[in-house]
Amino acid sequence: MGLREYNTEWYKWVRDYSLIHFNEDYKFCIDLTYRFNVFKHHTAMKYVANLMNRIRSNGYRVGGFMVSERHLKNDLHNHLLLWSDIPTNEGKELIQNFWYNSYGNVLVREYVRDGGYDIYISKFLNGGSENQFELLDNLE
Repeated sequence: MGLREYNTEWYKWVRDYSLIHFNEDYKFCIDLTYRFNVFKHHTAMKYVANLMNRIRSNGYRVGGFMVSERHLKNDLHNHLLLWSDIPTNEGKELIQNFWYNSYGNVLVREYVRDGGYDIYISKFLNGGSENQFELLDNLE
């Protein structure tokens, strides 16, 4: 199977995951960067898990995907497709405030099914040792 076909299968799986597991589309597309250098996917997972736990601590459920990608400077940033039962405005505010005050810059947008973000975050999956993904459902 060629790279294009492989990524197409990843993209389809990522795109449909929320509908299959939560009977709803994702709520947010999130881009996360750090004020400090993060070089390992495992380290980024800890920080994203803290964000997921913050949302859960307010009584909401979460699910979806986290992807780590390398910057040109060799450090990581993350993209998330997040499903949650948190109200949209409350979710945006909570995510933005928590991440900005704790780790760095954040961009939160509402998910649009045909907007291409699911393709975007699938493009480099398994492209290197730190270009990995995690299910947000499993992060604690």
